[in-house]
Amino acid sequence: MKNKLAVVAVVLALLAFGYVFTLNPGPVEFQIYPGTRVSTSVALVLFLFFLAGFGTAMLLSAFREALRSLGFWRHRRADERRDEARALLLAGRAEAALGRTRKARRFLRRALRKARDEALVALEMARVELAEGRADQAERFLKELLALDPDNAEALVLMVEVYRKRGDYEGQIAALRRWLEKDPDHPEALVRLRDLYRVRANWGEAVRVQERLAAKTRDRAEKERARNELVELRFRRATSGPAGPDKGQLQELVRSEREFAPAYQALGEALQAEGDPDAAVETWLRGYQATGQAGLLLRALEERKAQGRAKELIKPLKKLSRKGASAPLFLARLLLDLEENEEALALLDRLPAPVAGTRTAQALKAEALYRARSFDLAAREFRAAVAGGALVAPGFAFACSACGRRTGVWNVACPGCSAIDTLVLDLEAFPPRTETALATTGRVP
Repeated sequence: MKNKLAVVAVVLALLAFGYVFTLNPGPVEFQIYPGTRVSTSVALVLFLFFLAGFGTAMLLSAFREALRSLGFWRHRRADERRDEARALLLAGRAEAALGRTRKARRFLRRALRKARDEALVALEMARVELAEGRADQAERFLKELLALDPDNAEALVLMVEVYRKRGDYEGQIAALRRWLEKDPDHPEALVRLRDLYRVRANWGEAVRVQERLAAKTRDRAEKERARNELVELRFRRATSGPAGPDKGQLQELVRSEREFAPAYQALGEALQAEGDPDAAVETWLRGYQATGQAGLLLRALEERKAQGRAKELIKPLKKLSRKGASAPLFLARLLLDLEENEEALALLDRLPAPVAGTRTAQALKAEALYRARSFDLAAREFRAAVAGGALVAPGFAFACSACGRRTGVWNVACPGCSAIDTLVLDLEAFPPRTETALATTGRVP
């Protein structure tokens, strides 16, 4: 429709000019160059100017059409090249997934020649090079990509992997920080950075990163896990200083996390190292009262026995026996060690049913009966104690709630999986040092 209107407009313009030229045939003289005069009519001059303008307009229109066609051809060709590059990229990915990295590299190199600005091709090429252990080549591709697209998170992730393959700690830190500059709350980047600091035992930085993670977590279960992780990292920071445990940080941890037993243990050790064993014992007893961790009670008993003041713990243990299931057993063990056998036997007879039926309680009662010279009753209790399995070693035993490993010594970390605060008293594992006493009586079948 527009083309028809243009033709009609041109025809009407020509008729109008022809009409004007016919009515105004007056002559005019003008010079084309010096010494030459040309005589013609005004109508012809005007008509010639009209033709020149019309021709110029037509030429400009044709030039625009030519440019438009050229641009369309170039875009079409670029799209074709990009489609070819993506087809080669998919082929390269398929070969890489099958483990045929040589063919994958060949496809990806062809894809790069087709579309060098294609970020996906460069990323895949870097992955293939990294899978073959060519960290330098992978780094080159990634650096070129990041120079064009500094905010490419996938490239930054792969750059971290490149530095990890090399064992370049500082490079990993720099790449992760650059990632976090673009996305300060990215959880994966924060977790990787925290774990990197953890591996390098940089507990101060690990705590700072974990605090950011905990602050950004919204899910209740995830928030609890993040908080537990933060408590553990704060504990490691407090106990891993070059000058030894930081008493101030441990005291702050005890105040803020009343149910975290390792903090009481480490604080007691720090007080003992300063020459204040009474404060250490008081800390361990307070820790047992707050956490119920029998290992703290055992530590207090060991310290008082080493001082020759074990009898002083009878009264505190009697108070603690009203609240915890393990305290009466430790008190019975202490009474037996102090040769107060009748009181120990009376205590064991008053144990509540769940505790009285455990192997540890039965073994303690067997020892108390043996010392009271009730050999038949002692043998019967001993048989009940060993019914679930053979005795392995004397002493109280602890089991890890994370990996299940059992040990005869309580510590803040499991000796098997190194998990913090997972060792709990196992009353069914090893009855305390009864086998020696009763095996010598000749009354144990």
